[in-house]
Amino acid sequence: MKESFQFNPDTIAYLLNKRAKTCPSDIAYCFPELHQYYSWGTIMPPC
Repeated sequence: MKESFQFNPDTIAYLLNKRAKTCPSDIAYCFPELHQYYSWGTIMPPC
């Protein structure tokens, strides 16, 4: 199924979306003092 919305390739939103799709297990952001770690796969809905 193809996305209905296409990001502009010249934007940061495009780069973040691309990273989330190609590397879903990479850490997107973390709060070590709270022991919270979030990967792209946990914060982005599946396509």
